[in-house]
Amino acid sequence: MESTSPIKSHRLSGNYKDTVAAILTLPDRERTPFLLDLAFVQFAYEKYEECLTFLLTYISRAQPKTLSKMGCFIASELSIIFPNSPPLNQIIDYYQCPVPIKKTPSIFKITDFRINILPILTYVFFGQCAQCDHTFEMNTNVTLLVDFNTPCPRCFCSNTLNSKIIQSFLSSSNIHHYKFNPTPLSQPLPPFIPELLFSYDDYLAPLLFTESPK
Repeated sequence: MESTSPIKSHRLSGNYKDTVAAILTLPDRERTPFLLDLAFVQFAYEKYEECLTFLLTYISRAQPKTLSKMGCFIASELSIIFPNSPPLNQIIDYYQCPVPIKKTPSIFKITDFRINILPILTYVFFGQCAQCDHTFEMNTNVTLLVDFNTPCPRCFCSNTLNSKIIQSFLSSSNIHHYKFNPTPLSQPLPPFIPELLFSYDDYLAPLLFTESPK
């Protein structure tokens, strides 16, 4: 299915904005399989209530006989945050999701970075997962004073990115020039809002309620 390849490609690359945008281009009836991808995006941005909503909606609509590794990862991790959720506990029992094991996050190995000017100033850092060497991106807005963990989109091991890691990379001899996105500055820059990550709250309603649950 060619229509699904961009979605998987965007998610694996850590480009979650385009992941959501690609899903929104699909007809309503074709979005259900990708609610799990949306749950992962919300988990990566630490929006756990939205993540749980997408997971439960996916299970309700798709009624899968087995749950993917990503689905089991999401369910298991959410069980730490919502230990008293009966629907979540039923999912974990039914699909035999593994018990989550807390490990120290690995350091995100930055290899390159880019500065996007529009629609909002964003620093995009490209790097590798310390566990599986998968390359993906992390981004911040305006400030570089960050400290957060996010799962690798391939192996789901936690990677950490913080200001010390960024400072070490930017001060290294590997940096020769800055890369800017090619968007022309044909309009005034929007106000610089010091948010850590993009928010996809505006996407929740149309994705969840455009078709009736099964």
